[in-house]
Amino acid sequence: MWNFKKSVTLTLVVLYVFSVMIVALLFVAPSIFSWFIEATNLSRNYNVLVTAFYCCAAPAIAAVAFLFKLLYNIRGGKVFVVQNTNLLRYISWCCFVITPIVFFAGFYYNSLFVVSVAAAFVGLILRVVKNVMAAATELKNENELTI
Repeated sequence: MWNFKKSVTLTLVVLYVFSVMIVALLFVAPSIFSWFIEATNLSRNYNVLVTAFYCCAAPAIAAVAFLFKLLYNIRGGKVFVVQNTNLLRYISWCCFVITPIVFFAGFYYNSLFVVSVAAAFVGLILRVVKNVMAAATELKNENELTI
């Protein structure tokens, strides 16, 4: 039977696979971008794509680390705690850091404008979820004080 713990565990497994892919891309990204540039005849964009990727790598890795911590907290029964609110805030800021980097790369490869808007939108959604989580945490803390 599918339950909460299995869902969180599946999410952790997928996140682990994703983090391994990010680390692998740190080593093979130049080759992949080289192949992509050749296939699409966009020779002037190689340096921009590689630079944008490596500039986005640190906030992406940080976001993954924050997601791991958030999921481990949730799996451990710590859902409505201040730390989770802070983790959601940090993840949203990672999205907002990536947004202008990808936006400027979009001037060289137009499809990245869509990625930039998507990153900003995900950051905005995370801010809303963070605010809901903060309100729920405050309510939980008030209820714990009630005799």
